[in-house]
Amino acid sequence: IMLKVTAEAAYVLKAAREGAGATPTSGLRIRRSETAEEGSLAIRMGFQEDPEPTDHTVEQDGLRVFVATEVADSLSDRTLDVEATDHGAEILFRDSQ
Repeated sequence: IMLKVTAEAAYVLKAAREGAGATPTSGLRIRRSETAEEGSLAIRMGFQEDPEPTDHTVEQDGLRVFVATEVADSLSDRTLDVEATDHGAEILFRDSQ
């Protein structure tokens, strides 16, 4: 099972993509952070035009998401979602039901 993306998350991330000046066809790439401590999952996200050759790709409501192989298993049963906070929308990963 691959990472799922809610419609709300796709909407917020497409707006963020536009705000970042990325092209409308750019996707969100999720990868392991270089600063991740051993045994922990710290990720980085950013927009790029195309997936890397080994990335897994998911699409939701016009948003492409590229998941790097090294984090794909950890995120396979998760849902990328957003939550409203006092500081704006916060991106989070929920356990898929």
